[in-house]
Amino acid sequence: SYGEDASLVSAMGAAYTKGIQKNTVASRKAESVAKHFVAFHNSQGGIHGTHSETPTRLLEEVFAKPFQAAITESDLKGIMPCYCAVNGEDVSASHNMLTKLLREKMGFDGMCISDYGAVGNAHSVHHIGETFEEAGAMCLHAGMDIEMPSCTGYNEKLKEMFSSGKLDIHILDTAVLRVLEGKFRMGLFENPYALEGKELHALVMQEADRNTSLRSARESMVLLKNDGVLPIAAKGKKIAVIRSEEHTSELQSPDHLVCRLLLEKTIYTANF
Repeated sequence: SYGEDASLVSAMGAAYTKGIQKNTVASRKAESVAKHFVAFHNSQGGIHGTHSETPTRLLEEVFAKPFQAAITESDLKGIMPCYCAVNGEDVSASHNMLTKLLREKMGFDGMCISDYGAVGNAHSVHHIGETFEEAGAMCLHAGMDIEMPSCTGYNEKLKEMFSSGKLDIHILDTAVLRVLEGKFRMGLFENPYALEGKELHALVMQEADRNTSLRSARESMVLLKNDGVLPIAAKGKKIAVIRSEEHTSELQSPDHLVCRLLLEKTIYTANF
């Protein structure tokens, strides 16, 4: 989040969304996914993914406001629900949240994509449904179009429930339509594969972008001064905070790798 001020977060989020979605590169267009919908940061004790008891007015006027701004001002096309149960309802399986509030009241018309393992969590953590596929059916009916990262609730048994007529095929058709519409908007039918090799390198590894990233890192650094608050002698000591990240799997993903390289570059500049 950009902070606790709903107006600031609304302005920043809408601008960020607009920036991502406005460009077309190599006949492909990106779409933004905003998370975590909604009142995730109002959870009890600030605990990740636990219960969030948030009155309706507070939820809609404060916590939903940045999402509304991105939808209204920047035509946001992706939403990722939070892990929390808000006012007793697991958001990922809540028709009230994902359809009545998000789509009918807030006007969202894009894709709803699960947080990492959230559909499975509906059963294993929130204890919804007798089985994973029953929880999956509830999430799909609620308005969750895509399960990430693997098919835990949207599994073969759920497929059989549609094939046998146990579930209304219209529920599945609705989710499939939203996914297909998204692919058409992003140009993925004409260009289904990502750029690779030299073509990708030429696009993303530009010196101007490196300089912008370095400038951003320099300008966002915060220098701390110990004026007696910390129990450390003010003079004659230096503190080094060192951590090896070279072999951790988390940092091998492109986004984490860029952050690590940027940090290393910033430290090098600061020291010399």
